[in-house]
Amino acid sequence: MAMSVQYRISCGCGQSLLVNDAQAGSKVSCACGATIEVPKLRELRKLPQEAAPLASQSVRQPADSWNSRQAALFVAGAVTFLALLVSGVMILGRARLDSGWTPELQRTVDDEFVDALEPAQTIGAYQELRKSGLGEPHPASYMLNRETHQKLGGLIQWSLAVAGLGAVAWLVVAFVVPKK
Repeated sequence: MAMSVQYRISCGCGQSLLVNDAQAGSKVSCACGATIEVPKLRELRKLPQEAAPLASQSVRQPADSWNSRQAALFVAGAVTFLALLVSGVMILGRARLDSGWTPELQRTVDDEFVDALEPAQTIGAYQELRKSGLGEPHPASYMLNRETHQKLGGLIQWSLAVAGLGAVAWLVVAFVVPKK
């Protein structure tokens, strides 16, 4: 690793500052508050050179890297966002289910269907029913939808609870955990 070359310039207060080639022609501030003009590069190179101290050559952490606070904010925000997204999808899916169908409504529809048959069709349907029997009772689609509707309701509550916890965690990290 090449050592950077620095030059010592003096302030009117008696303190000295180390500057490098990149600062030539610019202004720097002294600890006393005075502004010192750094000589142009040609004059700066006439000054005695000093090797930069190792402490000033330490590698600084890039500004775009995350600290643990920022990572916690991101995770809490991501959990909140994803839980709200899942809740929204389930709410939309639940709204599309037809769960308002009742057995009474089914009987009304069946009665209207039978009433619309001609007498010969009614007798034929009755004879066919006697031959084949009623068969295994299957739950109607509205009953299956009602069960799905209830299950989705529970899942929606859980995902909203997770979203709430994520939001609380985000708020705690954002406003309670001190910045470093």
